[in-house]
Amino acid sequence: EIRDKAAQSGSRFNIRLDRDLRNEEKTPAFIMMALSDYLLFPPETFGENPSVAKHMAPAEPEKPTSLEKGMKWEDVAAIYGMPKSMTEEEIAGTKVSKCVFEKDDQIVEVTFVEGLVAKFSIASK
Repeated sequence: EIRDKAAQSGSRFNIRLDRDLRNEEKTPAFIMMALSDYLLFPPETFGENPSVAKHMAPAEPEKPTSLEKGMKWEDVAAIYGMPKSMTEEEIAGTKVSKCVFEKDDQIVEVTFVEGLVAKFSIASK
């Protein structure tokens, strides 16, 4: 019977505050900040509050749309697709890959060093 009553009543907990805390500091915002690691207070109900940032999924990083030095191989492939040709060699213990990509009316030659763009050229077909 006690469990049924508790289930119907909802969850409750006690909050103990430091006795030295001034009354003006004992605000709903203070409580929400203290509990923000454990609870999400929906902003549509409670307004902007610290719990929202802690519980939001991190934004996906923007995907690159143009070729730049230092880009990862995966990012280049996301823009241009798989290369039409690729050669790999090791120079002084460093992996060097040369790829040719074709997209639309472009031929893109890219040299990767250890998986990062070291140099590139773009020409029309």
